[in-house]
Amino acid sequence: MENKVSAYNLLDIVETAVSKAKKNIDCQYINYIKSYFNDDNTPKLINVDINSKIVSIPEFCMTNIKPLNVKSVSVSFECSLEGIENDNLMLSLLKDDTKNKMNINIILNSEEASEGIMRINDTLISEYIL
Repeated sequence: MENKVSAYNLLDIVETAVSKAKKNIDCQYINYIKSYFNDDNTPKLINVDINSKIVSIPEFCMTNIKPLNVKSVSVSFECSLEGIENDNLMLSLLKDDTKNKMNINIILNSEEASEGIMRINDTLISEYIL
């Protein structure tokens, strides 16, 4: 196994991984939203008794709809500078006395729901509750 990598390739690998993570988060979020709708695209409803009157409320309106997003990236590992090969800065992944530390972190945070989600919520409220 090769123990060195170009700095450019390493950054490209990290960028690709973050991009795939973001895409997976987006797909999970879309599936989460879809779970509040029936196969015929009508909203799933909860019946609530208010003053002896049954009111149907979309489940979607009763949930927290804040998506996760990749805020920053951080991965920690030790490497050392190997030199330059074919105009590429090369890093050694072997541990030795000349090691330099590189730091990359992945932190997830909650964001406010998008304008589109808020409009869906408003439409559901106006059609089913008001």
